[in-house]
Amino acid sequence: MNSLRFIFDNVITLRSDKWDPYFEVYETYFSKFRNKSPVMVEVGVQGGGSIEMWKHYFGDGATIIGVDNNPDILNLDIPGVNMEVGDQANSDFWDSFNEKIDTIDCFLDDGGHHMDQQITTFTKIWPKISEGGVYICEDTHTSYWADCGGALHHPYTFVEFSKHVIDILNVEHIPDRTPPQELLELTADVGSVHFYNSMVVFIKGKPAFTRSIVNHK
Repeated sequence: MNSLRFIFDNVITLRSDKWDPYFEVYETYFSKFRNKSPVMVEVGVQGGGSIEMWKHYFGDGATIIGVDNNPDILNLDIPGVNMEVGDQANSDFWDSFNEKIDTIDCFLDDGGHHMDQQITTFTKIWPKISEGGVYICEDTHTSYWADCGGALHHPYTFVEFSKHVIDILNVEHIPDRTPPQELLELTADVGSVHFYNSMVVFIKGKPAFTRSIVNHK
């Protein structure tokens, strides 16, 4: 059985809700950090069950940080977890947050799901992701919802933003290197981008592009 799903169903005591397919994606990308004392940040604490799940999953040596705009999260009783109250759409909040932390190994955006919230969070946090670290934005179906600032092919959604990162991954093959300079500088160290239903996963660490040539006699 998926170990995260087991923890979610049988161990945590606080409230949480997750789409079933998310657990497999979490395991695929976060399992390499298990019991290796990672720094894990989740935006969107709600009832605290998800944060509690990560504490059990990553082990006692992990640093777990929950971020939410609701100050009630400070009343949650989750030993060994740090809570930060702030607006994820506010760049100043993230600047203050980043001053307190060195690097982040695992980052999960399960916050407000509006376009400005998701894009601001990524642009402020991505430089803090460690080499080999993982950034997941979930519930990206809101990129297609008008009440979250989204629409199909709308240029300023998180999904469209993520699609542009594909150009950065291939920038050495673009003759005039047309991607926006700001995005190029921000995501030049993205190693890979993975799209799932309602999730986008970014891995830090851009491999050098080389071509192997085999001469057969």
